Amino acid sequence: MSNVRTVVALLAVVVAVLAAALARPGAASAATTYTGYVRYASAPAEVIGKTAAGYRLLTPAEAAAVPPDAVTYLANTQFLRVGTTGPIYKVSSDLVSTVTTAQWTAQGTPTPRIVDRVPAMEYSSYASNPSEIIVRTPVGVWRHATAAETASIPASSVTYRADTYYLSSVGSSQVVKRVAGVSTPITTAQWRAEGSPTPMVPPVPSVGTDPFTTAAPYVDPDYPSVAAAAALRASGDTTDAAVLDRISAHGGTRWLGSGNTIATVAATTSAYVGAAVAAGRTGTLVVYGIPGRDCGSYSAGGFSATDYPRWIAQIAAGIAHRRVAVVLEPDALLQLGRCPDVQGDRTGLLRAAATTLTAAGATVYLDAGTSNSGVDTATMVSRLLAAGVQGVRGFAVNVSNYKSTSDVQAYADEVSRLLGGAHYVIDTSRNGNGSDGEWCNARGRAIGQAPAASSHGNEDAALWIKTVGASDGTCNGGPAAGTWWNTIALELARNAGY
Repeated sequence: MSNVRTVVALLAVVVAVLAAALARPGAASAATTYTGYVRYASAPAEVIGKTAAGYRLLTPAEAAAVPPDAVTYLANTQFLRVGTTGPIYKVSSDLVSTVTTAQWTAQGTPTPRIVDRVPAMEYSSYASNPSEIIVRTPVGVWRHATAAETASIPASSVTYRADTYYLSSVGSSQVVKRVAGVSTPITTAQWRAEGSPTPMVPPVPSVGTDPFTTAAPYVDPDYPSVAAAAALRASGDTTDAAVLDRISAHGGTRWLGSGNTIATVAATTSAYVGAAVAAGRTGTLVVYGIPGRDCGSYSAGGFSATDYPRWIAQIAAGIAHRRVAVVLEPDALLQLGRCPDVQGDRTGLLRAAATTLTAAGATVYLDAGTSNSGVDTATMVSRLLAAGVQGVRGFAVNVSNYKSTSDVQAYADEVSRLLGGAHYVIDTSRNGNGSDGEWCNARGRAIGQAPAASSHGNEDAALWIKTVGASDGTCNGGPAAGTWWNTIALELARNAGY
């Protein structure tokens, strides 16, 4: 009898060992014991195995043996517990369901994340920006409400926090949170964790008025497309000439650069400004002669630090207190510091030029690069302030670039907000198809929105600041920078349906 008991005991041990081996998620047993593995965002280090009998929480050793690519990570699903002993909730995306103990056990007893309140969608707005809704998701993440959410959330569901403000000063990225009159600087990480509520920036007085609501952009009879169309027509190519005619029908700009000497630039400026005013329109000059221009690249040139102020003074003399907009020095602030040996006191030169041209009656817009140009908004704002933007109408964006209007508006709106409401203009001369990443004579692009005053926020106007059809330089088949190029002009126009 004792021998029988011994055999039975040994068989029991063998069965137990075999059962344990089969239960392990190793290569030999995973296919037969577990049909899948999952991890939840509430405890991402844990692995739950699915068996024929249900789900089971693997031990750390078992989890370590499971190949990572065999585990499905459910990033939008969490198990939450209110306090250490409260009820358990399952949150999938923003859907919340109560989980009973039996249900939690059946799902493998995943470790819940402890939270301080029942998970639910919460909505708040702050006194610093009452129209903006900040959402607290059921898993405790704060974020901006989408446009669709803002339109659908009942006002009664939004908690208005009348004693809470998020504030920042002009040109500063430091956010201050003020609650019940007590102000506390907060870190960028904390501000983002609270949903990035838009800080209130004290408004600054506007300099001048929008010149493009006073008078539409000037249609220049000497725009390069006019002569190009005439040459095509003379050669018998009336089809392409008609395409260029449609470019000529819209307002453009007049660029002033090194080819406009100190001796001649006043007369050139005066003739252009006078013609625009006589036509009842607003002309736009692009002043492009800063020392170290384009850091020696395709548009290299510019005046010396001594001659530049004299040249600007002659442009101001040509303006002579008549209506004109000025886009001041494309890329000058974007390229600040890239070639310091030839740039001199660039912000000082820009500040003096902006002051001189504004005093002559011009509406000045300092160039501020564009979105995703390698200079973040806070840095660009600090450069604009150093260049005297607070003393002019505002800034220009997307000059000679291809970024879509919506992308550029988002960038410009943030720069404007940080500057306390500065106004801006956008170059839409070739952003009709957006950007493909190429900056120099990009192909497949299109003319964008026609020049006109804008009703979007602090945007004064969409303008064709870059001359439509002018080459960026000897790249992608183009001639020298600034040279008229029929091929690219026709391509831009045709792609826009002209």
